[in-house]
Amino acid sequence: MISFMWPPGVAMLAGTGGSETFTAGHVRELLRRGIKSQVVTVGHGINDGRKDFADIPFLSLPDVNAIGQLPGTVVFVNRSYDVATKNKAAIILHCVTPNFNERKMRQAEVADKIVIATSIYSGQQ
Repeated sequence: MISFMWPPGVAMLAGTGGSETFTAGHVRELLRRGIKSQVVTVGHGINDGRKDFADIPFLSLPDVNAIGQLPGTVVFVNRSYDVATKNKAAIILHCVTPNFNERKMRQAEVADKIVIATSIYSGQQ
């Protein structure tokens, strides 16, 4: 199982940005290849975006601590939660441009993860 962990804050809604489209596309392609995958949100319940992406599985967790119990690989999308996972986690950077004040915090978020950058620009950030 590959769980794409949607970042804190807002639900994954269609038409609101590229990361939503990228994430849905990743899950669709993995499913097409027979690899179990899902989008995981925290604290949204069924208002997590699943209505906008009815063809992909969603899992809503009640709190951040439940992330550590997810089987398989956790792939954080753009931002990570400060939580240990069963296996080494990854973070995918679709288009992240942290401002100068956030840079140290963002570096700490990726320090112990596999970093997947979708462009040279994202990788340089």
